[in-house]
Amino acid sequence: MVKQKYREGNDDETVFLKKFQTYGVSLYKTNDENLNSWSRLEFSSTTLNNTNAVPTSCN
Repeated sequence: MVKQKYREGNDDETVFLKKFQTYGVSLYKTNDENLNSWSRLEFSSTTLNNTNAVPTSCN
């Protein structure tokens, strides 16, 4: 399982992004139950040791 093999983050999103960050893959997360508001999960460029993905609003 990817999560167990590449466990460097605190959540599944971070583990996924760390593994696939050089493949041009993006990960999005909904902010509400109606699927009207979305955020792109990405690492902060201001931190060298990116440990958690941060949401950036798409709306």
